Amino acid sequence: MVGGRHFRDKYFWNPDYYGPGCRLAKCTNCGTVHHVHIGDEEISQFTDPCSQCEAVRWRELTDDEYAEFILGPRQTSEPLSARLVSELNEPGNPDWTEVQADLLECLETFGEGSLAQWLRRKLKDEGSRTWIATVLNDFYTRDLLKKVEELVQRTMRLNALTPEITPEKNVALYLREATRCYVFGFWDSSVALSRASLEMALKNRLESRLAGLLSRKDDDLNDLLDYARKVGLLDDDRWQKADNVRINGNMVLHGTRANEGLAWDSLRHVRVVLSRLYSRS
Repeated sequence: MVGGRHFRDKYFWNPDYYGPGCRLAKCTNCGTVHHVHIGDEEISQFTDPCSQCEAVRWRELTDDEYAEFILGPRQTSEPLSARLVSELNEPGNPDWTEVQADLLECLETFGEGSLAQWLRRKLKDEGSRTWIATVLNDFYTRDLLKKVEELVQRTMRLNALTPEITPEKNVALYLREATRCYVFGFWDSSVALSRASLEMALKNRLESRLAGLLSRKDDDLNDLLDYARKVGLLDDDRWQKADNVRINGNMVLHGTRANEGLAWDSLRHVRVVLSRLYSRS
């Protein structure tokens, strides 16, 4: 429960609940809050009368009034940022975690529906940006603190995968990013970047070995792997590990979701392969 009401039941930006284009408006005559269907137009242009006093005098809720409506009334004069942090600090409050995650998802992707419209309007105002940043700061802090132990464990696991090699900067960049994605739990990205580091390394080493004989038609990773085996850059065992990285990467790039085991295998295999490729400089 949040402020005496279940937040998901009052999810005013959910288009399945109130419908697209629905926003909160306040009657400046009597103070009643209404859900109005007005899209992106100014609230002051809404012409329906108030159901309580029949006045046609509307304005959009301030951020504090919005918090009051969502969280429920409180005997406090705290600003919105303090209200939110106070609510978020209360134990057993999973609804706000969902709200924070939804806000973040809307910023990370092409957000749709009323939440995206509401967020776009709020982010135009510097004061609103400040308290949205407060909400996200709390989310990131809590999320990372929960994951710290796992991050450390996965980082320490990398100790077994530290070959004494010096690949080119572009290969090292992809490998570093693949490793960081693994540590932070972004399995799909880690698998895809492991594949990218393998492909870049093969191109670099084969161009060096074949003195520029590779053509644009030889850009397919499967062909690059065959070339590497034929010229002796990879033995059968390393070729098989590299092919596993290729297959895993292709699966992810074509929509199959990875898990921790798949990400670890791809990272482990690509490091073994890179060690082999760069040990024969």
